[in-house]
Amino acid sequence: MPIGLLLALGARRVLPESRRHPHRWDLPGAVTGTAGFALLIYGLTCGATGPDGISHWADAPTILALGGAAAALIAFAVVEARTAQPLLPLWIFADRNRAGVYLILLCLASTFFGMFFFLTLFTQVTWGYSALAGGLAYLPFVGGFIVFAGLCSKLVPRVGARVPMTIGAVLAPAGMFWLAQVNPHSHYLTGVCLPLLVFAATAGLIFVPLTMILVAGISDQHSGVASSMFNAGQQVGGAVGLAVIGSVAWTVVNNHVKDSLSRLPVGRTVAVRPGSPIYDHALSTGVTAALTIGAGATVLALLVTLITIRVRREALPAGPLIG
Repeated sequence: MPIGLLLALGARRVLPESRRHPHRWDLPGAVTGTAGFALLIYGLTCGATGPDGISHWADAPTILALGGAAAALIAFAVVEARTAQPLLPLWIFADRNRAGVYLILLCLASTFFGMFFFLTLFTQVTWGYSALAGGLAYLPFVGGFIVFAGLCSKLVPRVGARVPMTIGAVLAPAGMFWLAQVNPHSHYLTGVCLPLLVFAATAGLIFVPLTMILVAGISDQHSGVASSMFNAGQQVGGAVGLAVIGSVAWTVVNNHVKDSLSRLPVGRTVAVRPGSPIYDHALSTGVTAALTIGAGATVLALLVTLITIRVRREALPAGPLIG
């Protein structure tokens, strides 16, 4: 709250007012687009396998939500293709570099959301961290991201976007695979802190040029639309990734618990709850599965980076637009 208030007050003094462009309100596009993405995220959230190990992909609410999302998004695409002043001009996706950026965002957002969600569960449930200690455990990532983002801001004007993005995309799988090895007996420094620093370098080296590529060659009139897709891509990618990763991870956890219980002598009962050896080991196994899937998503991001990013250094704006 204090940081947000300071930013709001400072923005009034530092940021220049944007140039106004008269535009007709695309109400049909706003309605169909909002409904489509809302239903998509709701359906994925409802369908995902939860901690109880029960899958809900075949439930009626999930099917109706996902079906409605498909219909609404198709309608949104049709509306945007036909209207004179669309809310989201479809030609934005025609650029190879910009389309690649959106795909990379989807991959990395799914990794970020899955990593923070399951790593938080692991540190608090298995290692017994408090909520405050669990939050402070991420400070190296935050600090590392700030440092590498600053370095990348100076690097991009000299070497272009492709070099730092490729380096970051190569580091991402390494950091995620390293983080996936965390277990109840790991130490914070080698099990969490150092892998997070690697991933901080990834984020700093990738997200700075991403924001610059989004508005490269875009007029001021459409720069807001192009850059707004940065946040939209993160939210949609995070929701999709967490639903898929969560389904797999919780299935692994519950299968591990059932397998452990089946190995017990006949007549012996063991309480399975947070803090018990069986549950902690099962959760650790599920976290490993979740982070391994996240590592796979970063490999896909690397491939997309190598194939699609070809923007020239001269075409990039003067500075990054991190929001």
